[in-house]
Amino acid sequence: MKFIQPELWQPKGIFDLEPNAWLALRQLSSTSVIAGPGAGKTEFLAQKAAYLLETGLCPPNKKILAISFKTDAAKNLADRVKERCPDKLSNQFISMTFDAFTKNLVDRFRMALPEKYRPSKGYEIYFPSTRQDRQLIYSFRSNFYNAVGIYNFTQRLQSIEHFIGSVRLGDPNLQWLEEEFLAFWLGQQINHADGISRVSFLLLNRLAEYIIRTNCYVRRAILATYPFVFIDEFQDTTHSQYDFLYSSFGESRVSITSVGDYKQRIMGWAGARGDAFHQFESDFLATRYPLLLNHRSSPELVRIQHVIAHAIDHEVRDVQAIKNRQITGDSALIYISHTLDCETCYLAKQIASDMYSRSLKPRDYCVLVRQKPEDYEQPLSFYLAHHGLSLRNESEKIGKTSLQDLLSEELTCLFSGLIKLGLGKPNAKVWSELSVSVQQLRNISPEDDKAMRRVENKLKNFMAELRSCMKKPYIYKNIHLVFELIIDFINLNDLRKAYPKYATGDLLDINLFALKEFL
Repeated sequence: MKFIQPELWQPKGIFDLEPNAWLALRQLSSTSVIAGPGAGKTEFLAQKAAYLLETGLCPPNKKILAISFKTDAAKNLADRVKERCPDKLSNQFISMTFDAFTKNLVDRFRMALPEKYRPSKGYEIYFPSTRQDRQLIYSFRSNFYNAVGIYNFTQRLQSIEHFIGSVRLGDPNLQWLEEEFLAFWLGQQINHADGISRVSFLLLNRLAEYIIRTNCYVRRAILATYPFVFIDEFQDTTHSQYDFLYSSFGESRVSITSVGDYKQRIMGWAGARGDAFHQFESDFLATRYPLLLNHRSSPELVRIQHVIAHAIDHEVRDVQAIKNRQITGDSALIYISHTLDCETCYLAKQIASDMYSRSLKPRDYCVLVRQKPEDYEQPLSFYLAHHGLSLRNESEKIGKTSLQDLLSEELTCLFSGLIKLGLGKPNAKVWSELSVSVQQLRNISPEDDKAMRRVENKLKNFMAELRSCMKKPYIYKNIHLVFELIIDFINLNDLRKAYPKYATGDLLDINLFALKEFL
């Protein structure tokens, strides 16, 4: 492939970048990009990936690792890179979540862990609640009731994430109580009477960090594979995630680009560091670049954002909106309701009225809640139904995953693409995307015209069979048949080879179960 000279490279799919974005994009050492809401953080990372791949600055035998906090964010970034680069280059771009990356390491190198740290082969993922964390602390205190300093120590354990993320497995410098609590916390997850470990993502993080820190071969392989690393929404980096990042890439030649905005830090309750950007810039000698244009929001919303940002940081720089004024009248309103019933009733009425007056669709609306969506789902659904509208709770748990995460999975995207075409409605875009996905699934090179035609013909024949099957009545037996038909066509062995994250662990089984339940 012929590469573009770096000085001749131009952005893909957009007209231009702002001056600071150009500087951050061309910076080959570590970079810290501070960007507020609507500044185009994800787009910037997609453009930088295209720049590194198309100029050959990231060589063909190397990869770019992009780490996000949510599955949908990781997929969104990967999709943008695919839209801007040929398949041969976009396949060098690996986008995943922090949790997926650490879990993959533990699954691959589990046997490299000492037996006392090693979870069972078929371990389950465990999501401890704040209440369960408190019970664990009380249980530890009761076990060491007469120990000197036990009360003061447990008083400092208000956040297990903060404490565990700040200590390392096997660290000889740990104090006695710190070492005992770490062993107690780990043992509660590793050792179970039925032989199946129940492991939190926090423990997977600590195990992955231990593997990298103690196994020079694993760390050397990671450094050799990923000369460039992107981290999105860096302000939400927890103590444990930052420690893992430093163990993996600290004091190396890897170029790390962190993107985010410390004024948008909302995960402090979950252990996010308050000083993530400053610590990163110090540890990785990163250069800071602020982005000052807003590509998404109307001027009215940018003005509101600036008022809030200024209240958090008096030295914040003003941001310029690119879009023209779009809203007539008020751009933000505050309503006070005395009961949840009144609130949801009024909200449903407002949505229905606004949708009708502006000829919009249900997909144009999103309801964000401060607490658990499950608490609002039933009353809001009830009142929306009065207006002929339905609600989808994307945080709904299905098996061991959430609907939001399930809908972002490669398995689900393949499945839903086949379902859409199975309905019999012409959709050139879906066909084109599905065609590319099936070629990747079957490991077909774009240069192999004969193999590509063979895959296209098999896809056409399968779609005829699927459409026939989907015309049958919607009863459980037939829906089960559709599910099995599609999964057989996808071929789980091909899926594991095409997407390494499905090759080890139980992620594929978790998503298969959830997908079947959701269908």
